[in-house]
Amino acid sequence: MVIDLAGTSIAAVLQNVNLFVATTRIAGVERETGQSLSLGNSRKRKELQSIINPVHLAGLKAIKTELFRMCRSHGTRIEILGAWGVPRGPLSDRLTERLRGMAARWETLTDALAAHWPQLVRDWIKENPEYASDISRLAYSAEEVRKKTKFVFASYVLLPEQIEACALDDEFDTLPEQACREFAVQIRDTYDDIGTPKWETKSYQAHAARALLSAISHKANGLGFLHPHIAGIPTVLDLVLAELPAAGSIAGLEAIGLRHVLDRLCNTRLLLSEGLQMPGNSSKTAPANSSDPSNPKTGNYDW
Repeated sequence: MVIDLAGTSIAAVLQNVNLFVATTRIAGVERETGQSLSLGNSRKRKELQSIINPVHLAGLKAIKTELFRMCRSHGTRIEILGAWGVPRGPLSDRLTERLRGMAARWETLTDALAAHWPQLVRDWIKENPEYASDISRLAYSAEEVRKKTKFVFASYVLLPEQIEACALDDEFDTLPEQACREFAVQIRDTYDDIGTPKWETKSYQAHAARALLSAISHKANGLGFLHPHIAGIPTVLDLVLAELPAAGSIAGLEAIGLRHVLDRLCNTRLLLSEGLQMPGNSSKTAPANSSDPSNPKTGNYDW
């Protein structure tokens, strides 16, 4: 496979990924009252009235956050298409399976929310008697709650010849950088689980750290066609994982080495310019490519 100096081609991307679109809608806890407050200088602000306690949407909002992080951990965002590009094969299949499970959990929570909705409205009126009239007038029915609370996703494939757009290649040029930035955000999202990678850190949680590195390795393996140094990330991470304990804490030199790897994965510029290196040995850098030109993930690159 050849990637020219212009960057990652549309054909290279679309031949290697499935496109996933996933979205959620939640019946809001606030509705406009039809009135507004004057802010001066002819500016006005619409008045909103809450109709149930927002705490009852916490479960759905947690799934919404989980949805975004799950898609990011499996693929990279292609903004111009409004979709996540997920490498075809095991990662794509795994994401589909997990999205189905997430949709089932969402439906269970929606059913419970709709069933309890009338009581939730009555409870909110009791807590806010001064707004009882507005709450009663603005509250959704249980059926409206079901219609306004949805979890939907779809997976599709586009052929390069089906795309007609001006300068679309420019949008795809930035995908390697975006994928690397997503590695960094993915790492930062797990700081509470693995421990913050700072010099004063004494130890890391082994199970959480291994899960994080494995997830990044799988994603990088599937997106290796975007850039040769992304293709090389799994080689180094496999070596790191082989040296880490399976459970308990990671401390001492192992913690320092892990911090080095996490720091490099969080540095997009160095990651793309120099690749990921084994901690403690700058000569052990992930190979930029493979000699097998038939493999689109690790084939020859012409820079």
